[in-house]
Amino acid sequence: MSNKIRVTYLRATIRFVKGYRYLDRCGEAMVRVEELDEHWVPGEVSPTKCVMNNFKLGLKLTAQSEFMQVEQTEFISLEHFQDQTCRIYETLWKLFGVQRVLTPGLGIKLRIPCRSTEEAESLLQSLKLSTIDAQLLRCFDDEVSATRLVFCTEKQIDADGVPVVRRRRMEAGVLRQLQQPDFDSRVIQRLPLIPFHQRESMAALMAMRRRHSVEPTHAVEFDLENSHEQELDVRTFDLASFIEDSAAWSDGVKDWLQTRQRELR
Repeated sequence: MSNKIRVTYLRATIRFVKGYRYLDRCGEAMVRVEELDEHWVPGEVSPTKCVMNNFKLGLKLTAQSEFMQVEQTEFISLEHFQDQTCRIYETLWKLFGVQRVLTPGLGIKLRIPCRSTEEAESLLQSLKLSTIDAQLLRCFDDEVSATRLVFCTEKQIDADGVPVVRRRRMEAGVLRQLQQPDFDSRVIQRLPLIPFHQRESMAALMAMRRRHSVEPTHAVEFDLENSHEQELDVRTFDLASFIEDSAAWSDGVKDWLQTRQRELR
């Protein structure tokens, strides 16, 4: 099995300050999102939140009065993720009459597949992301068998002329997951009952499932998050630049991990 590092998940979250107009304009918001890309289809809708899916691009949108969140799994494309997230963000803040947003964040998960839990634990410990004091370890009278690490950094930076507090977080640990379930065949039976554009989206999802292999059952996962810890004016906050800067940071982490892997061989 190749220990190649790959991105498995993207998530953008932006909190709204006074986004109460969601309650009046949720339906209109969903219609406008559908107009951004024909493969957006409605999911769960309620007074507290709405969920929409774009199976072709592997995207999921969750929106409510307090925040919007766009996630991408299965099919990872930063270009499509950034394009749709920025367009949805602009659509929603204008429609909901939002003037300020709070704590925009971008989450990225990196994963190194392994053959077993033991191999994954050994790899994580060999990266030496943290060191356990020898005297403390002697108190346990045993060997380290599992490691999980979380650390955060903060720095005052200038973002498009606005001073902000940038916070970066990484959580590293061993992931043991179940095999992905097979695609629910009952969906195929319902295809004639749903609108044509939704039928196309379901067909795209089924094609994607056929192309992508089952996830490995063991891996070392690095959960990264970059955020700006304060309120920002929607007229000055550049979401596209924020996503690009976050992606560049995660690329730097990925490059470091690849270098460490080569050194350990």
